[in-house]
Amino acid sequence: MHRWLMLLGLLVTTLAPAWGNDDAWSLRVWLDPSAASLRGEMTLAPVSGELRLHPALRLEGASQGEDAIAVERLAPGRYRLDAAEGEAPLTLSWRGRLPRRDAIGLAADGGLLPAAIAWHPQPEAMSPGPLTLTLHLPAGQRGVASGGLMEEGAEEGVRFHHPLTTQASLATGPWAVRERVIDGVRLRTLFPETLDEAFAETYLDAAADHLAAFQARLGPFPVASFSMAASPAPLGVAFPGFTLLGERVIPLPFIPHTSLAHELMHGWWGAGVAVDDAAGNWAEALTTYLADHALDEARGQASKTRRRWLRDLAALSEANTPALVDFRGGADAAERLIGYQHGALLFHQLRRRLGDAAFDAGLRRFADAWMHREAGWSDLIASLAGDEAERQALMAVATPWLERPGRPALHLDGVRLTRGEDGRWRIDGELVQEGGVWPMEVPLVLEGASADERQVFEVALESPRRAFVLESATRPRRLLLDPAFELPRRLPPPSILRRLALAPALRLASLTPGLDAQAVIGETPIADEAALTLVVGDTRAVVEWLAEAGIDGAAAAPATRGQARLWLLPGRPIALLSADGPEALAALARRWRHHGRQGYLVVDGSGETLAVGGWEAERTGAGEIPGVDFAPPGDEE
Repeated sequence: MHRWLMLLGLLVTTLAPAWGNDDAWSLRVWLDPSAASLRGEMTLAPVSGELRLHPALRLEGASQGEDAIAVERLAPGRYRLDAAEGEAPLTLSWRGRLPRRDAIGLAADGGLLPAAIAWHPQPEAMSPGPLTLTLHLPAGQRGVASGGLMEEGAEEGVRFHHPLTTQASLATGPWAVRERVIDGVRLRTLFPETLDEAFAETYLDAAADHLAAFQARLGPFPVASFSMAASPAPLGVAFPGFTLLGERVIPLPFIPHTSLAHELMHGWWGAGVAVDDAAGNWAEALTTYLADHALDEARGQASKTRRRWLRDLAALSEANTPALVDFRGGADAAERLIGYQHGALLFHQLRRRLGDAAFDAGLRRFADAWMHREAGWSDLIASLAGDEAERQALMAVATPWLERPGRPALHLDGVRLTRGEDGRWRIDGELVQEGGVWPMEVPLVLEGASADERQVFEVALESPRRAFVLESATRPRRLLLDPAFELPRRLPPPSILRRLALAPALRLASLTPGLDAQAVIGETPIADEAALTLVVGDTRAVVEWLAEAGIDGAAAAPATRGQARLWLLPGRPIALLSADGPEALAALARRWRHHGRQGYLVVDGSGETLAVGGWEAERTGAGEIPGVDFAPPGDEE
C-alpha cells in the first residue's frame, strides 16, 4: 500500500566507501522534524550525467576530492554534473524544507521520506551498491531508514546498512523504542508513549512468531533488523527493514495477526527482491499468498479465504477486469483485486502443480538469485522451476492467467453413474470451461454415504471440454467440482455492496427528485447501458417501488428499517438506496464502503449501524460449487 506526496530536508557528511566495493556509497543526514528541515551529504563513486532531487530541496555543492564539480540546473528537481574518472569519491551536499502534506514530509509528530520523492540526490547512472546511512535527530525524535540497524548513539547518530541499492527511504517520530532479538534479527517497535505502553509487547510477540515461521520457510530475513513504526497518517506500507502503520490502526486487535504479517513478508518480496515495474507487480500477489493465505491455512480457514477472494473477484464487471500482468500497484480497487487476490490464486495453482517442497525450494532459489535486485514474473517462475523443461511447463500454465483478463466458469456435463460387472462404480462425464482455455488441474470430489467419505481426483483440463472417468469401490452419493475453491474460477456475481464500488458505470433510476445519490456513489459514471442499476428514492418511494415490482420477503425487508439503507437484491443486478432525507443519506455515505462484502446495510440518522449482513442463499454457497447428486439406491430407474 503506497501513497507519495512531498517531503522534508536532510544533510550528510562524507563516509569512505566500505566493504571493499567500488559501488559502496553513504548518506549522512541531519533532520529537524519540528522545522521540517534537512541537510545531507552523499558520498559515492564518480558518476556523471543527470540526477533527480526534490524541487523543494537545493543542491548546494558537488566535489571530487579537493576539486569542486560544476553542477548545471536543468529544471526544478533536475541537475547535470560531470565528474572526473579516478579514485576520488564524489560528494554531494543539499538542504531544504519538506513540510508534511498528507503522509509525506517532515513534522514533529511523525514524518516519512520515501525514496520515490527523491529526498536525496538520485543520479541516473548510479550503480547499485552497499549503503551506509546515518541519521542525526534532535532530542525526543527517533528515525528509521532503509536497511538493517547497525548502531545507535547520541553523538554518532543512528546507522543503517543496506546490502545493495541506489536509493533509500526514512521515517521519523517522537517514539519510544522496545526491541528483542529473534533468530539473529533485531525486532523493534517505534511507537508514541501511549501506544508503546499498551501495544508494543503485543506487536513484538506477533512479529517474533511471524518471523520464525517465515524464516523457516524462506530462509534468513534480508536485513539485520525489522522495525514497526507508528505514523500519524493512515498508512500500512513496507520498506527495506521497516514498516509504517497508522496510529489509529495499531490498536485494532486483528492487525498484529494479519496486516503485520503481510508487511513483514514484504521484507522478502517487494522490499527485498524488488519489482521490475515494466514487467508487472508480482510482489503483492506473492506476499498475499505467503502471508495472508498461509496464516489462514494454518488456522484451517484457507478454503473460506479462497472463496472470499473469488466472491470479491466475481463482483468485478467484465469491462472492469484488467490482466494480472498489467497490475503495477496503486489504490484502484479493481486493479488491487487482480493484483492481490487473483495473483495469489495463481500461486496456489503453481504450488498445487509443484508440490509443497518443490514450491518452497523454488521460493528460496528466487530469494537467493534476486535479493536486492529487480525481478519480473518470468524471473520468478523460472526460479520456481527446477529445470528448463519445468520452466517451460510452468510458463505454459501461468501465461494465460497472467495475460488474459478474467477467469473461466466451470461446470459438469453428462455425468452418469453406472456399476460394472466387477461391482465397482463408474462415474463418467465431461468437464466444461467457458471463457477461453485456461490450463488447470481440476479437483473432482466423490462423497459417499457421509461427507467424511471422500475421494479426490485431479483431472487435467487444457481444452474447452474434457471427458473423465472415475471409479469407486463404494457407491458415491454425489460428485462435486472444486468444493474447496482451489481454482481461480468465475463464480456467479454476488449480491454484495462491493459491486457498487467496483462498477465502471451505473444505470440510475431516481424516484425522488432532490435526493442525490452522488454522496454515495462518488464519481461513478451514470450510463443507460450499465450492467448494474441503482434505484434511489426516499423511504416511501422505494417501498412503493418494491410493492409494484412484486418484491417482498427478505429482499424487501431493509426498506422500512432505520433511516437510511443500501442493499442489492439477491440474484438480480439491482441495488437500492433509500433514506428518510439528505442528512440520513449523507450518514450512510460515510459508512457503506466499510461493508463491501455484505449484501445490505441499514443505519440510523447519525450513521450508526443498525443492521448489516448477507443473503442466506449466498452464505451457504448455493450455486458456487458445481455438482451432481446421485439417486439413492433403488431409485436409479
